[in-house]
Amino acid sequence: MQIVRREEVTGKRFDQRLEKCRSPTDPISDRGTFELDALAGVDLRLAIQRQMIRVLAREDMCEESRPCNAPVDRARGRRRLDDALARVARLAESANAATATPPDLAEDAAFADALADMSLHTLRGESLSLSAPLNITVVDDDVGGPYRVGPRDLFARRLAELGIAVRHGTAAARGSRIVLIYAEPLSWKGRAWLGARSLAALGRDVPGAALIILFGHPRLASQIPGAAPILCAWHGQPLMQYAAARWVAGRMR
Repeated sequence: MQIVRREEVTGKRFDQRLEKCRSPTDPISDRGTFELDALAGVDLRLAIQRQMIRVLAREDMCEESRPCNAPVDRARGRRRLDDALARVARLAESANAATATPPDLAEDAAFADALADMSLHTLRGESLSLSAPLNITVVDDDVGGPYRVGPRDLFARRLAELGIAVRHGTAAARGSRIVLIYAEPLSWKGRAWLGARSLAALGRDVPGAALIILFGHPRLASQIPGAAPILCAWHGQPLMQYAAARWVAGRMR
């Protein structure tokens, strides 16, 4: 039997207790050797990975969008700009050298008249027989506001130029009576329909009329009483008044 001194047992137990308290991942006690900076390599690898991602992403974007050679891009842009300026200069020279020819106003007017004639259409009634003299009554929904209205006598004047006798008013013993309604969409009215004053005038003038010409939107036809034919001329501008006069002249008996 080996006799162990108390001092040695106590020292060993104390050393074992210290050993248990140490971290199991202590590189000095567990592995004997250790790295001075274990995370330095990780940080370096991450930095390299981030740099490679940036480079690869930039190369991928260049392949998908456009070349990334800045000097080449600038040179190509300069050439395009120079070409565009040269084309503009050549166009200006050719425009200055060309002989200006006056427009054919007669041809343009004939084209406009043809378009106006095609835009006319009847909203109500098909059979129409007009006889001279034509008695014309005007209902103007556009007066009374802050704006001046255009001339309203162009229709009658053009009929007279076409050789058709024209009178004004409703008290006529013979001939056909035509009611002209001027109703443009004007902001000061605050409405899209005919006003009370115009409706009262229509109730007085429409009975007995042979034709109603609406220089306004077709929706207003629902406010016109009676069964007389309605011709839609859209607008009271001279072009449409002249077109309506030609339309009426072609239907005189």
